[in-house]
Amino acid sequence: MTRFQFFVPLLKDMPIQANRMPRNIGHKIAKINAIQLATISAWRRTGEPTIPTPVRCIASIQRPDNKRYDPNNWAPTTKAMIDALVKTGALIEDNLHVLQGPDHRHHGDGALGVWLTFKDWETL
Repeated sequence: MTRFQFFVPLLKDMPIQANRMPRNIGHKIAKINAIQLATISAWRRTGEPTIPTPVRCIASIQRPDNKRYDPNNWAPTTKAMIDALVKTGALIEDNLHVLQGPDHRHHGDGALGVWLTFKDWETL
């Protein structure tokens, strides 16, 4: 059952992809900071205080084009998003005892960004 879902809009040059990691550490840190700021802004717009844990996260990537890509290459981007939620206190922690995922999926065409969906914990 879905507990909570929200959309984090991203600018074209914001995502960090595993197969195209920035070599310049300053550039990488700037991207991570931009992703985290976008995530914190999107979270605050929801008005929710916290995400109840334990929880499972699904990260659904939405793109404005229909080009081929591997959603799992977006892991560095979604890691920055989850870290931002921990920093703000929306998630108490992101360790294996309270968070499963994020599992990466394709959401469809639309504005560039990521839908973060939090569902009930699944026993695997």
